[in-house]
Amino acid sequence: MYRMIFEKRWAAIMFVSFMLLSAISLVGTREDAGALSDVQRQVAGQREAFDQTVGNPEQPAAEPAEDDEADFADDEELLDTAGGDEVDPAGENADNTAVSTETVVELVEPGQENN
Repeated sequence: MYRMIFEKRWAAIMFVSFMLLSAISLVGTREDAGALSDVQRQVAGQREAFDQTVGNPEQPAAEPAEDDEADFADDEELLDTAGGDEVDPAGENADNTAVSTETVVELVEPGQENN
């Protein structure tokens, strides 16, 4: 489909003309500034207004006070010694709210009803 534009010379001329007009409207000429220049001026004006509202951006913000003594954990505390399928084996952090894992199966013979 992209080849069809250049197979017909009038379509090619229209395409090139459209591209030139688009570039001229964006960039501009010596006499007339383009859309990009207008946007650049608008952004510069907004930046100046923001700087006046907020203050001088060159002044650094106050440094936060640092804690001289930080609490670091020992390597032994960071190691996970859990093994197998249970992440928290019984005995380390076990509480008294254990859940039964036993399965109860009732056998019912055909012809008998459950009450």
